[in-house]
Amino acid sequence: MPALHTPALTWKLGGIGWAHFTWTSGGESVHIRTSYIGDALKNLLAATVDLQLGSSATFTHFLDEPSGHRMFFSGVADNAMYVQIVEFDDLYSEDNRWAGGVPRWHGRVSVPHFIDAVRAMAEAVLEKHGEEGYLKSWVHAPFPSRELALLQRNP
Repeated sequence: MPALHTPALTWKLGGIGWAHFTWTSGGESVHIRTSYIGDALKNLLAATVDLQLGSSATFTHFLDEPSGHRMFFSGVADNAMYVQIVEFDDLYSEDNRWAGGVPRWHGRVSVPHFIDAVRAMAEAVLEKHGEEGYLKSWVHAPFPSRELALLQRNP
């Protein structure tokens, strides 16, 4: 069976309504730019809460108007899961939303390590910007405090 990867994650606010998410694992990094549309950090934390509560599959998205990435989590068993990061040219149109996906990263990941990485990433964002600074930069929505609190409550 392939080795389990332990991802390192970063989230950097990059201007009004923009952020950069980086997934590093297995010697590879995927850099994803995302806009406030879709509230990617909140959705990533919510998907992670689902996994923490025992979901066997979920996904999240990072929209970049009109392109974007989807991150799929599946095959959860024995504290491991399969993760795929796929880039799409158009995540907005009804006709071609799933067309032309390009895989950017895939592999087996430790579920507990992934949850810890997401929690640590979100805590670092909150520590650096605070709720007020996050909202000022992100504009669309407040920091996802509820989702982070759920992750912190159920380590």
